[in-house]
Amino acid sequence: MQNDSQAERTPYYRTNVSGNKIKLSSPIREIYRYKEHENRDSSQAKNVLQGKKLYPELGRSKTKYTPIRNIAEYLVKSKANFEKRYNSPESIMFPVDEDDFEFIRFMGKGAFSIVNMVRKIDNGMYYARKEMRKNHIFANNKISEVKNEKKILESLGFPFIINLKFHYQDYMNIHFIMPLMIGGELYIYMKKYGRLKESTAQFLLSQLVLALEYLHYLGLIHRDLKLENILIDHFGYIKLGDFGMCKYIKQERTFTICGTAEYLAPEVINHGGYGLAADWWSFGIITYELCSGRTPFVANEFLKIFHLITHDKYIIPNHFSYTLADLIGHLLERNPTKRYGNLENGINDIKGHDFFKHIDWLDLINRKIDSPMLSLMTLPRNNFFEPQNQPPIIEEGKTKIDSIFDDF
Repeated sequence: MQNDSQAERTPYYRTNVSGNKIKLSSPIREIYRYKEHENRDSSQAKNVLQGKKLYPELGRSKTKYTPIRNIAEYLVKSKANFEKRYNSPESIMFPVDEDDFEFIRFMGKGAFSIVNMVRKIDNGMYYARKEMRKNHIFANNKISEVKNEKKILESLGFPFIINLKFHYQDYMNIHFIMPLMIGGELYIYMKKYGRLKESTAQFLLSQLVLALEYLHYLGLIHRDLKLENILIDHFGYIKLGDFGMCKYIKQERTFTICGTAEYLAPEVINHGGYGLAADWWSFGIITYELCSGRTPFVANEFLKIFHLITHDKYIIPNHFSYTLADLIGHLLERNPTKRYGNLENGINDIKGHDFFKHIDWLDLINRKIDSPMLSLMTLPRNNFFEPQNQPPIIEEGKTKIDSIFDDF
């Protein structure tokens, strides 16, 4: 590691975007009511309870919430539930189809999918619908990847991880119905603010620690941790998403090189096989990025990035606290057998690190901690939930590939 405040920075952001003054609907105004002052007498727990009453349309269940009282016991039960769902030959999802949902608005577009906001007609709740064209899935050899993502998403259940609420298909598309994450990607906040306060980063990273603890306890490696795959909900908490590259490896090793270049662990690049520790390297990259405004290994070409990751030193900015720099040093350890998260004490080396010493992990997993993200979030406009005109659908006839998707 090097420490150099004058080091050349190559930030991925270009401009700061300021929010507009907008009118809010009453439910949104109540949920986002959040003021920063030293002597707050209101708690996030009260805000959450109020939000559940005022805003069930975002997927809040009307059933009584059972708090998590012991994380270790919760993980044991979660693993049993996951294995039961994952190994089930039949889908456990309640069957739905196109007629069960109303199109509200276009939300975004990915390489192989379109995301729209929809409302489930029978309960009035809003969701994100990920639509994937079958011909694109087939042409890009993504069939097994999409099947794997569906199987994993419908088997997961954790406060800080996205999951599948419903799924269905028509002759053109595969549809995944998931929670609506109104705060958007964590990436957009980095573009807007450049970097986050360490206290804000600590709040976000501590949730990601619990999400990875859950996944790794189940034997899942995510393999594509990055800011674009961390989503913010309407209470300012995260959900880890995009499980297209996730793999069920238990405690074994895998050899496929996949992920995003700047976040890849050295052992992934070196073709020697890798395990769950690769996710902790990526977590270290995200930790550095949130607090500095850039990833530690930046170049214009993949091969140069790979060389930096496997051979070069990274720079610790002078504004990093000692505890932050120390945590990053233990995470960005090129030897996975010496990396935090992969030692004898496992995740306890991370959860017990001084950087997280003020985190109450039980309060966090039960979402009782004030979210500093609420003061940074740009709120939806008053007409955000009003139905918009649906873009015209380009019809495609049934093809010979339809039979490939019979078991979705």
